[in-house]
Amino acid sequence: MGAAACQQGFDQRWKVDEGQVLGREEHVTVYMCTQRCAPEKHYIFKEISTELADTTAAHCLKRELKILKALGRHQDIVSLVDHDQTSVGRLRLVLEFCEGGALYDRIKQLGRYPERDA
Repeated sequence: MGAAACQQGFDQRWKVDEGQVLGREEHVTVYMCTQRCAPEKHYIFKEISTELADTTAAHCLKRELKILKALGRHQDIVSLVDHDQTSVGRLRLVLEFCEGGALYDRIKQLGRYPERDA
């Protein structure tokens, strides 16, 4: 697939592996995904229901998206790659995929974790 696939709409740019659920909470499901025009690289696809009963949670979600957009790409922070809001109350985020799992799990496993390794 050529570069044109990367320029199309959100659903045409991303292929979500719905069989590979990485996490699920009340209003959020996290999957693995790839970019259709470059399928060798993996990303995280986070689908969030924006119809949250809790206004505090909705406010936090909007603030998180605003912060991720403002930060852009930084070598020490997971970057927001793409995002989209559907008409049926879903916010979809594509984030960088970091090998090795969650930092919290690594710290818990090792007991201590040097800052330079984090």
